[in-house]
Amino acid sequence: MLFQNNHISYCTNIHAYGTVTELLSALEYSVAKVASKFPSRFAAGLYLSYRIVEELTDSEEKIKQLKDCLIKHNLYVCSLNCFPYGDFHDCVVKETVYLPNWGDQRRVEYTCKAGTILDRLLPEGQVGTISTVPIAYRKELPVTAFDHIRQTLIHFSKLEHKIVLALEPEPDCYLDDTASCLTFFARAKSELSVKLFPYLGLCFDTCHFSVLFEKPLAAFQKLKAAGINIPKVQISSAIVTECPEKLNSFAEPTYLHQTAIKLENGQLIRYNDLDKALAKIYFKKAEWRVHFHLPIYLEITKEGLGTTNPELVPFLAFLASAENLHIEVETYSLGVIPGTVISAEESTIRELQFLLRHLRPTLTIN
Repeated sequence: MLFQNNHISYCTNIHAYGTVTELLSALEYSVAKVASKFPSRFAAGLYLSYRIVEELTDSEEKIKQLKDCLIKHNLYVCSLNCFPYGDFHDCVVKETVYLPNWGDQRRVEYTCKAGTILDRLLPEGQVGTISTVPIAYRKELPVTAFDHIRQTLIHFSKLEHKIVLALEPEPDCYLDDTASCLTFFARAKSELSVKLFPYLGLCFDTCHFSVLFEKPLAAFQKLKAAGINIPKVQISSAIVTECPEKLNSFAEPTYLHQTAIKLENGQLIRYNDLDKALAKIYFKKAEWRVHFHLPIYLEITKEGLGTTNPELVPFLAFLASAENLHIEVETYSLGVIPGTVISAEESTIRELQFLLRHLRPTLTIN
């Protein structure tokens, strides 16, 4: 929905679908249900896998079906999630979510085709965003990454609407914290032409920065002060605890749950997954943070187990005066949260209500 010149939505990767037919069903029965609770035209932050992008690229009829479905339910699209290339609801995703990375030509082809699709879906005069992998998993820069990004931005520059490629920093990736983003974009400015550089930006995920003990507000302001384009913001919370024994049930096999542990002396110890952290000797007087997206309306999930919401709330207050952002909640992990009984639709409605109330505290929402 359009709210104070920002597009407010949620990422549809919370729903399991792998084909265009299943996507249309998710829009018809799930996204439409969420949208019905909000008065204005609703923004759908679509997750499109490679398979769905190929289906839409090869079929004018399926593009028409998608457009008709959006119109029927008073929905519009201004942002795509093209981070996961394959099925994001496989039994095991883990590190494969970063493949192919920006060193692989397949990432270029997939993203360019997605850009063409988004160009056809965007409302007249709107800027689009496509969030994508943070270059690669681990800290090695693929030698072809800038060439591949350049190819993609050239394609975007030829489209009717402006579409920004939004790299999404995530723990243990080439882009994971403020420092790595500052270094990369300083180089990108020299690698890319003046014409292409505005088509590159960041998708700022609050959970990812909080996991690494960076306050979202401070990190966002530092990146913006450096002239980095941040057109898309994903709002989510991470797990916080000083009682690691409470985390055992969260060490599930589907997604990667990077873990950072801050010791009493300030030292930061990092593990690429929660189960590996739990296999080590527990540290006394240490704060654990886990990359496990929790609904933002939760503050305490159980005794001794909290979230990064205290850091999220001041960031939302700051965003209340922002404009021209794509802001979406993203709790794709709802289905693997231990003991979850709430539906994806009801949880998303509550998240959006929480988000809107904090963007404008005086607002009354049903």
